[in-house]
Amino acid sequence: MSETISVIVVTWNDRENLLRCLASLEAQDWPRERVQLIVVDDGSTDGTAEAVRQAHPDALLVVKKNSGADNSRNHGLDRASGEIIALIDADCTAPPHWLDSLAAGLDEFDTPVIGGRILHPDGFWARMIGISDFGEFQGTRPKAVSNIPTCNLGARKTLFDRFRFDETARIGGDVLFACRLRQAGIGLCYDPRIVVRHHPRAHRKAFFDRARRYGAGFVQVRQQASGMKHGWLVRAGLPGVVVATLARTLLDWGRLLRHGHPAGVRWYEYPAAVVALPLKRLVSLGAAIRASRHGEG
Repeated sequence: MSETISVIVVTWNDRENLLRCLASLEAQDWPRERVQLIVVDDGSTDGTAEAVRQAHPDALLVVKKNSGADNSRNHGLDRASGEIIALIDADCTAPPHWLDSLAAGLDEFDTPVIGGRILHPDGFWARMIGISDFGEFQGTRPKAVSNIPTCNLGARKTLFDRFRFDETARIGGDVLFACRLRQAGIGLCYDPRIVVRHHPRAHRKAFFDRARRYGAGFVQVRQQASGMKHGWLVRAGLPGVVVATLARTLLDWGRLLRHGHPAGVRWYEYPAAVVALPLKRLVSLGAAIRASRHGEG
């Protein structure tokens, strides 16, 4: 445990979740004197900064104008001094062994970047978010992956000396980041021992609102970067966007079958899940079509 770890949390108007996240980070088994905790407040108006100052005075607090999560992550990286960088979202909590597992995974797999399992314990709609948006990160075996979400990511600081997050993407910056790593020949590794619990807004309206945002983001990042899965379909125009959305519906059903049990889906939730997942893609399709037409214009 000789290495220092910088943990970066970005937040925007999510004070209560942030405080819960920070409490879990304060309770890590990794020696506290070897943890640099960085909180980047992206222009919150809900008293976030003052709450952090009062509850976690040892945290390095960066307050900035609202300019997006990826810009905020880059601000955090500019201030990080640790040999390892750990990223977690404000609406996540980490068990006490999170940093130990992250550091062990980087060493064991001899990789500069690693991600882990993302659990959704807060009900049916949260579990549907887990299946549809984090399906690669439910399994119980290590594997190579195509992306690592920033809510559970660890990397050597030397990686971030070469690569930063794309600040032009309001949604999907982590996907663009992962694409650049793969194109540079850097493999992405998943280790299920590295666990966080994700607590997104999880009710029916939030589920479908999220679908609209992610539908637009799906198209926008693929218009920006080549070499991404389904990218050639998106760049083919409207028919390609429709086909890609249908393909992702089939992908969701496959994830439900493969990962439903480890993701915590109850047996009686499967019929509702089979309906909810394609409905989400149908809602996302409208936003994807609008984003596609805007990009063509």
